This record gives sequence, structure tokens and C-alpha cells, in this order.
Amino acid sequence: MRLRLNEQEIIDGICVFISNKVRSNPEAVDVKEISVLTNGDFVAKAVCNSQTFSLDSEDVLEGIFQFLEEYHSFNRPVMHGHIEFTKGEGFWAEVIVNE
Repeated sequence: MRLRLNEQEIIDGICVFISNKVRSNPEAVDVKEISVLTNGDFVAKAVCNSQTFSLDSEDVLEGIFQFLEEYHSFNRPVMHGHIEFTKGEGFWAEVIVNE
């Protein structure tokens, strides 16, 4: 199955990733920025409980996988995907689930 996730779902994944890391609620995470570097990698900055976090592409993608697993019951070990950015669509992710 192929899923296409929008920017809000990417942000949700970042919130889940950080909340799992610090044992907090995803609602306590404030994503400040998602950006693409000149080499094509993605980075994100977020704050939770007054602590700032910097995430690389792998962390952001892992957060998306955790979000899909925890909130939509997808099987994490069979997911892979990538993040993209276009001026027209903004950030989006494609996730493939092989169940």
C-alpha cells in the first residue's frame, strides 16, 4: 500500500517522535520549522517542555512511521518511505507499507 502524507501529517509525526523520546504528550510539542537543505536533506526544529530539538531526515521519517503505527495501527517493520518538497505542494511524504 502506498500512502501520501501532507505537511500536517509530517508535523504530527515529528510531535509523536519527540513525545516518545521525552515521554510527553504529542500536544506538548511545538514544531517551529521544517526545511530542506541544499543537499536535499530535511531538518526540523521543535520545542517540548522548554527543550529544543533538532531532527534530521531520518528522525523525521521515523516520526512519521511512529505516527502511523501508534495512531493508525500500521506495522512499523514493513514501512519505508521518503520526504519531498515542492513549491506548489510544500512538504509531503510517501510511505510504502508492505503487509
